[in-house]
Amino acid sequence: MAFVDLGCSKTTITIARFTPDKVKIVAHHSDRNLGGRDFDYAMMEKFAAEFDKKHGNDPMENVRCKLRILEACEKARKVLTADSEGNVGVDYLLDE
Repeated sequence: MAFVDLGCSKTTITIARFTPDKVKIVAHHSDRNLGGRDFDYAMMEKFAAEFDKKHGNDPMENVRCKLRILEACEKARKVLTADSEGNVGVDYLLDE
């Protein structure tokens, strides 16, 4: 059985074998530089590039816009833990 713990900044994967009388850890690996925030940042870059292509304005140049996209990506990632689909929407991203 595989156990995956995807935290904010760290991912740990453990593979265990269960028998009727004991449990044996077959493999265990942890990456301290890969976590949920890395997925959020990758989604933010993708959505910002799509927005720039569609509207001709790069939201990555404005700190407030970056934070709004990052917040929406974090919410979508949390929704995707329970559902197979999610939306990313930001009201008034540019030109408030």
